[in-house]
Amino acid sequence: ISGTAQGLVNTGSFKFLENSAIQVNDYRGSTFGQGNLIVKQDVVVTAFAWATQSEIFNTAFVGGPDITTPISAVAVYANPDTANAPINIVCSMYDDADKDYVEVYNQGGNCYARVTASQSKGSSLVNIKATFLGAYNIPVPIKVWVPEELYVYSSA
Repeated sequence: ISGTAQGLVNTGSFKFLENSAIQVNDYRGSTFGQGNLIVKQDVVVTAFAWATQSEIFNTAFVGGPDITTPISAVAVYANPDTANAPINIVCSMYDDADKDYVEVYNQGGNCYARVTASQSKGSSLVNIKATFLGAYNIPVPIKVWVPEELYVYSSA
């Protein structure tokens, strides 16, 4: 394929080509040795998500502070030249009943899991759904611990 490039800029918005002839070759190359432009589509192969703390000890319901942990994600691309990078995700609960154990909120492309005084139950597994590009639903497991008994001692 050949044609004319009206203008090409780099990532720093520096224009390095204007009204110039171009030739586009496929991945196998060609006999033309200079000025080639290879266009590759970045395809996400998979994505991973995780909570910074996969186990949360909730003491908020007995007067302690709310506990919040960020949920992070990274995309893995088919093109080896593309670095795996953090991605924006939206989180929700797979099962609404799990809101009894932990709550999820989204803020600025990031999401967080939080336990508060309103959650007084523990769970061996809460699955949070981290969604990327509307197509990848990634389970993020969290275990929530709560004290079964609480003793307060005072010395006079």
